[in-house]
Amino acid sequence: MSSTMTKVTLAKEAKALRSTSMVERQYYWVLQCPCGASLEGSSEDEIVDLSFGHLRKNHPDMADVYEREHILFMAQRFVRT
Repeated sequence: MSSTMTKVTLAKEAKALRSTSMVERQYYWVLQCPCGASLEGSSEDEIVDLSFGHLRKNHPDMADVYEREHILFMAQRFVRT
């Protein structure tokens, strides 16, 4: 097998491994509110719902200021181990 063919084959195998491992990874999201509360959700939808609930309960004057995109921007995604 030529050197070029080996590089192409290895690149394809590496890409397949990356895509497989990305599918198998499980994530969770954490949002640290400036008030000190730490919120954790197992999905984007869950962290958004928890955050809006926290805002309505603890910061009602700010509940209408934030949108889903703001929450997801502030949340951090971690790989579940």
